[in-house]
Amino acid sequence: MLSILDRLPPFADNLTGAEACRLIAVIETCFADRPQRLGSLEPKLAGLAFETLIAPDFIAARAAEITGCLLDNSRTVAQAVAPTITATEQKDTTHLSTLDAQGATVALTMSIGPHFGLRATDAAFGLLPAKSYRMSSDPAPGARDVTEMSPAIVTRGDRVILSVGAAGSELIPGAIVQAIINVVDRGVSLGEALRMPRVNMSESGVCAHDEVGPEAIASLRMRWPGLRVSAVGGDHLGVVQAVGHNADGHYYGSADNAWDGTCVVVPAQSEVVDPAL
Repeated sequence: MLSILDRLPPFADNLTGAEACRLIAVIETCFADRPQRLGSLEPKLAGLAFETLIAPDFIAARAAEITGCLLDNSRTVAQAVAPTITATEQKDTTHLSTLDAQGATVALTMSIGPHFGLRATDAAFGLLPAKSYRMSSDPAPGARDVTEMSPAIVTRGDRVILSVGAAGSELIPGAIVQAIINVVDRGVSLGEALRMPRVNMSESGVCAHDEVGPEAIASLRMRWPGLRVSAVGGDHLGVVQAVGHNADGHYYGSADNAWDGTCVVVPAQSEVVDPAL
């Protein structure tokens, strides 16, 4: 998504109707290109390999197609997506981001399910491996479970601007992209970036927060008549958590106020020196 957006115009201070349509067009196109049907392990007949999806020429072609489709009001943006198999994943994904005084960072997203995955930790890293709800009900030799988990680290020089991730199944990539846009393109604080209203796409279709404004909603509804609109906080469109390091040298973090989450600062501990040494 970010690679395609890099080839499209940057975002202004406030979300416009054109920008809202551009975001949804990119999200919709990326979901249409993925090799499995949304919400299932079922492969698409014309699924694209990962190597194809990240090839510069392919990305440039997709950006050009999206630009052309957005200019042509008579055309839909993405190819039709085949029916999906519904899969429920409620309240089971956790993301955490950490950043220490030396600039080392970790962005970790885990969907371990309500029963804490395999109920055993990995010996090397202490992580809880997921017990895939899809693999357990629909096993397939050599298959990999579909995931939208998209932890990301954004740097500028040697500074970590964002260490970010989210929960929310298929809402995750779009929510993370918009958090990055808000910080990098719009230059707002991290807390404000996570509080800003979003547009997104789920299995049920295109959705938007009412607070994006009437122009954006009208523009989206012209292309996607089934648009679902809800208030910020009342219906999350991805739950984002992030930490970062600003140009002034200050560390900051924020938790999405649409769901349970928090930001904690741990004071550095002074090194204890043995007087006998």
